[in-house]
Amino acid sequence: WGDGFQYSTIYIPEDVNITLNLNGHTINRDLEESENDGEVIYIDEDADVIINNGTIKGGKSTNGAGGIHVNEAYLILNNVHIVGNLSDNDDGGGIALYDDAVLTMNGGSFRDNTVDGTAGTGIGAWECMGGAIYINDSTATFNGVEFKNNQNTTNSDYGAAIYVNDGVAYIDKCTFDGNGIKDDARGYKPSLSIIHAEDSTVKVENSTFTNNGYNHHNLQWAYTGGAAFGYQSAIFTLEASKLTVSGGC
Repeated sequence: WGDGFQYSTIYIPEDVNITLNLNGHTINRDLEESENDGEVIYIDEDADVIINNGTIKGGKSTNGAGGIHVNEAYLILNNVHIVGNLSDNDDGGGIALYDDAVLTMNGGSFRDNTVDGTAGTGIGAWECMGGAIYINDSTATFNGVEFKNNQNTTNSDYGAAIYVNDGVAYIDKCTFDGNGIKDDARGYKPSLSIIHAEDSTVKVENSTFTNNGYNHHNLQWAYTGGAAFGYQSAIFTLEASKLTVSGGC
């Protein structure tokens, strides 16, 4: 395939350099239902892509990344808004990075992106990760990015905003607001983590977290022993990971 569309997805093939200037416009796939390769943009191996000044929205994919799927490629987003995308039974509502992908995002936002799938355990259950972005064996840098109203509706402890797996995330001068909050009208449970890291490094500077997740106790009965317990959301959940927070967060 050359540059253009593949299964109605904007497809950027291997080894190309391309700059997309949106000039304030929106690319809206506007899917009503989720479908295979339902992301808005797919970026293939070793491509080098810059997208400037616009909005990516309306993707609904069943195989990772509702908005932009980045496979072992390089992506720079300058003042780009990733809005209202869905990953259904997979990872990365807004963006998913795989296999040594590198993302640099300057300004812009993730807003109203969702990962959704089959809850529970056992056959048929999915571990859907990263309401705004999933970073797998990759590196992402966020400078002055807004994360707002992103949600993981399936696995409440797997990152309403960000999930990093065997990767690196640098976060500077960013704001996180309203991610993973309870929404009875849509049946959303409160998320238990906003940023989840596994075998990863996360560095956060000069950033603000407000109104995320679940910030008060809800007493329940434990299944064994009859004891009551309460739980709250964590901004960060770490598994074998390193977190550095600095600069007046």
